[in-house]
Amino acid sequence: MLGLALLASGFVLERVGAARVGLPNEDALASLVQVSTAWPGDELEICEVATGLQVRPTSTCADFAGLGALDASRRPEGSTCKASLKIQALRGEVEAAQMLLRIPSTPSSRRTGATLRSKGFQGLPPGVDCKILQVGFVFTNTSARVPGSGGGWRPDPLRPLGPSDSAGVPSNLAQPLWLQCAVSTQAAAGHHDAELFLTLQPGGSLCIGLALEIWDGPIPSLEQSQTGTAWRGKWRPREFEAYYGPDYWERNKQLWFDLMLEHRTPPDMVQKHPRPLDDFVYLSGKGTKWLGILNVGTYSSGREGGCPSFTDADMNIILETIQQTLEELKAKGLDKRSYVYGFDEVPATCEPQLRQVFGAVKGSFPGLKTMAAINWQHVPTDLPLDVWVLQYQLFDQFDPVYFSNWTGAQKELWLYHCIEPSGLDYLNTFAERPSIQGRLLFWLAALWEIQFGHPTGWLYYEMNVWKPCNGPSCGGAVSKHPVVWVGDSDLQRTAFTDWPEANFIWQGEYDDLFANGDGQFIYPCPDGPCGSIRLDAIRDGLEDWELFRALGEPAVPLIKQLVQSPTKWNADPSLLQSIRAEAAKLLANV
Repeated sequence: MLGLALLASGFVLERVGAARVGLPNEDALASLVQVSTAWPGDELEICEVATGLQVRPTSTCADFAGLGALDASRRPEGSTCKASLKIQALRGEVEAAQMLLRIPSTPSSRRTGATLRSKGFQGLPPGVDCKILQVGFVFTNTSARVPGSGGGWRPDPLRPLGPSDSAGVPSNLAQPLWLQCAVSTQAAAGHHDAELFLTLQPGGSLCIGLALEIWDGPIPSLEQSQTGTAWRGKWRPREFEAYYGPDYWERNKQLWFDLMLEHRTPPDMVQKHPRPLDDFVYLSGKGTKWLGILNVGTYSSGREGGCPSFTDADMNIILETIQQTLEELKAKGLDKRSYVYGFDEVPATCEPQLRQVFGAVKGSFPGLKTMAAINWQHVPTDLPLDVWVLQYQLFDQFDPVYFSNWTGAQKELWLYHCIEPSGLDYLNTFAERPSIQGRLLFWLAALWEIQFGHPTGWLYYEMNVWKPCNGPSCGGAVSKHPVVWVGDSDLQRTAFTDWPEANFIWQGEYDDLFANGDGQFIYPCPDGPCGSIRLDAIRDGLEDWELFRALGEPAVPLIKQLVQSPTKWNADPSLLQSIRAEAAKLLANV
């Protein structure tokens, strides 16, 4: 048996050997100290915690005092519910609320835990669809590559709790629950009260009120959005075979696509070979406006002076592959949405090669867009490049006039983040960072776009690169399998998972370096894709970008209350919500 409480102070311990990869096993969990914390009485401890904050296994409601604790005064009049959550959303948005639940084990009530089930919602208004998800914990170890990394168990995976699903909740440990509501553009603006019903066995039924405030002024759909998107991933059979078997991907890929699309992050892919035509057709039918064909860098037959080199034969293959793919896309009316990528983070000394390849591409296919992530101090406007993608923290190091010259040449400027910037002063999306940081990235993008006219899009390099340790140099190879929500005969599917959060993204070159959560925002769960708290934060940030863009100049002083630059920001979730409410109010009066 794992123990009724899987950890106490042990949750911050760094394990050695195989545990360097962040893979907790049953023996490691069983050895952790049982929590002895108790509180007066036998009542559940329950409170609301802002979605931008991390609830960890030993968190209590007192840890979040003043940041959204539930109380009886929040209950709708006449409600018999335990308490009430609050969600505010524009029509067309998906917003969430987070609840911390702890089951006491006191001298008068020797509970070992309970099994939690959802009985659904009552009173939701037309056009609103809500679901409840179990937050999972992943174990993080310290990485020499990332400041502030490690610290033990962190919340991230989100597992839907359907009518036939359950979650094991050990006594005296925090179980965060995630309430997610999608508000359609047809939903009626105003205040609505609903109820969520849960059961605990043992423990009986539990009612949670939902105060839903819908703001007028819908945000645009993906098809209508002006935000450029390149949310990369390896959306192909071999990435999923180790987790689900050889025939899984083609039968189930649309489940993964839909999860990404629901988060306004269309699943992009640029590899050596273009993805199947039916992928392009499906994604564009769901509003995707940027379709990556291929990465020209994969066709390089060598390197010279630190730059990729391309022979005439390489160039012929590139152009032939593009032509064949474009013909197929044109037959479906999708050629205008296509682009090719290449020269990822190459130095400025590679400008001749970029001109060689992209010049040939533009010469043969004038309407096909070209894109590259390059961090040069000077990017000539006559470069055969349509979309310049710049690492976000470098944006304010340029004179705004410089970017105006670029976009004045009918080109686009996008931003990106990755493992850099990794400094603690900078916003990023590692598993250790409170998810509000991921949301604020797009507040910063909105601020700059309103002030300077750019950026107009965002790129992220991989959403599903799952690279656990694969050998002795990093602590022992990890077998790939769907996420296990660890439990025992008494409590099944607790919040603790066996997922190796350490991502060895440079395997083969640097086998001992990893980052927790970098390059992975979705998880392979037993029943298919699971989203994450960090992916939700990206969606929320992208939706906020739409809100601020619609509001325009009046949004600038509002945004600046929370974020002013890559290193000047305030991770205050209460202030974030009040600013959103003020922006929505102003937008309604525009």
